[in-house]
Amino acid sequence: MNNGNKLFKCLFGAERERDVYTVKFYEQTNIIKLTYMPFCKSRGIESPQRKYSEKGSVNTAKLDNNLSRAKSKVLDMALSNPWDYWCTFTIDKDKYDRYNLKAYYEDFSEFIHNYNRRTETPFKVRYLLIPERHQDGAWHMHGFIKGIRLNDLYINEHGHLAWRSYEKRFGFISMDKIRSQERTSFYSLKYMTKDASRNVSELGAHLYYCSKGLKRAKMLYKGSDVCFKGEWAYEGDYCKIKNYNLSTDSDIKRYIEEVSLYDSSVDIGCSPGKIKSCFPEGLSRAVPAETSGSSFDCRELH
Repeated sequence: MNNGNKLFKCLFGAERERDVYTVKFYEQTNIIKLTYMPFCKSRGIESPQRKYSEKGSVNTAKLDNNLSRAKSKVLDMALSNPWDYWCTFTIDKDKYDRYNLKAYYEDFSEFIHNYNRRTETPFKVRYLLIPERHQDGAWHMHGFIKGIRLNDLYINEHGHLAWRSYEKRFGFISMDKIRSQERTSFYSLKYMTKDASRNVSELGAHLYYCSKGLKRAKMLYKGSDVCFKGEWAYEGDYCKIKNYNLSTDSDIKRYIEEVSLYDSSVDIGCSPGKIKSCFPEGLSRAVPAETSGSSFDCRELH
């Protein structure tokens, strides 16, 4: 085990990994996400000293953790799947109880299931939705959708693209064609707030709803043998993050120059050893010629 991959145990606690890097690839948008975590919990036994909240109560620390995990999953699916539209789904008070989120979603899910009958899998409706609560307590949803049949779309009296079948069953909907999936994906996270987390937790509902079988990011690497020579785009108490858009030559070059891995097949001992780039399979041909042989000495980072 090398110095960069240390495992330790908290007193009576679960095993934790130290100085962990992850490299994820979002194939749909050609984005690579580099994350650094000073401590990462591994599988193990929870400490018997850990205090649990009473069932039905709202624990602030737990809410923060749930919110962070949910945002990560939503961004994962938003960037990893093809989408047609960004939508706002509302509920007509004359058709449904606008205050009963669970009942609404159960019927919405059944509605989608019936809509997809006799439709081949590649053309079925898929969705990723985030609930939001009005000040009066009523609910509506924002999110991504794909697969709506073209003959079921029309321009409503407000000039918005709309979905006939949904409006007939539930209420008003506005739809916008997605122009930048990356920007829209990050924009969607603004609806995932602490207040939203508290609202859904009190109801026993969810922070997001999605179709089964949505794609997730591909994990290219997880471990401690990463050499990073750049500036983080985000730095928090628990992690540091930087994204690279491999659709642009400038980000491809920047990624190759800033992110490399020690080759685990080489016994590096106290030397930096052989360096290799953590690059998605099949994209290496896109590397600009002037960067294809780039490397650097990471001894100064360890």
